[in-house]
Amino acid sequence: MLISCNQHSDNDVIFVDLTPCIVIDELSDSTLFRGISYMFNNNDVIYATDDLNGRILKLNTDLNLLGTIGKSGQGPHEFAGIGALSIWKDTILAVNLGGLSLNAYTDYGQYIDRYSFTNDPSLTVYSFCIDNEGYIYFTSLLDSFPVIKYDRKMNRQFGFGEWIEPENKQFRIFLNNFIPFYFDNKILTLQVDAPVINMYGKDGQHLMRKELPTKLFRKRLLFKQNEQKKDAANKRKVYKLFSSITSINNKIFILYVDHDKDNRPFKNKVVELLYENNDFIIKKVYNLSQSNKDWFESIVVTEDNKIIASNASMLVNPSISVYQLD
Repeated sequence: MLISCNQHSDNDVIFVDLTPCIVIDELSDSTLFRGISYMFNNNDVIYATDDLNGRILKLNTDLNLLGTIGKSGQGPHEFAGIGALSIWKDTILAVNLGGLSLNAYTDYGQYIDRYSFTNDPSLTVYSFCIDNEGYIYFTSLLDSFPVIKYDRKMNRQFGFGEWIEPENKQFRIFLNNFIPFYFDNKILTLQVDAPVINMYGKDGQHLMRKELPTKLFRKRLLFKQNEQKKDAANKRKVYKLFSSITSINNKIFILYVDHDKDNRPFKNKVVELLYENNDFIIKKVYNLSQSNKDWFESIVVTEDNKIIASNASMLVNPSISVYQLD
């Protein structure tokens, strides 16, 4: 692994180039995996969605396969496409996209139950988080709130958050794309296509709005602006700036898209934010990519200071990479 650091005076942000120390594109049983869109770290056991094979992988931090959970199919305990996943205590919850349900399993892979949310079509079903009491926070596209709180059996509690209302009403759902995240006994929402973090209490009370410095993301934001100028229909598109958020201790790590000198999306970077004094301070920016074929979708950070990233690029075989931090 090679690491090079360059100190920048702006806000004392350190920019770091990382080279992966481990890369895999197949598992120890030689079964290829495809399209890992979500990962979750639970006590340094990594749970990853093997999208094409309709199962969840259990890996250690060196990417050795520990086991699998679920399988592809139409049955109540199977997946017809996997969305987001999360863990509460020893219960794994994962979205079954085909059945529009939340499938529950034990940590050992035993099926518990499935909970339907077909009666609530507003849910994005691709993103959710769970608090320490087991309540679930889904993002919403058609509701009047960007976040909806449920119990573990998908009984709705209430909605909360700041809904962004555009001038053109038909674009309203395209501006309200958020990633919810449980952190420090609070609920964060990361706006997918803008550098904005909001913090809420579990009762829905708004606690903080943090606008990250746009200069860090200016290439992607400029690309979005230029594309929307070309055609008004492009305003209906989501130009994803962020795709994943994770944390360890009092630090948050956010995965974002960067551009090259010709303003083409070509690599991903990770922003490390330190949470102190009720504020988020950007400390480091990590460049994960080594070629223009890398397109990372999800990251987790481990206790032994590793960033694990899933490559969902269609130009090469999807892979998982491990980067060792200082």
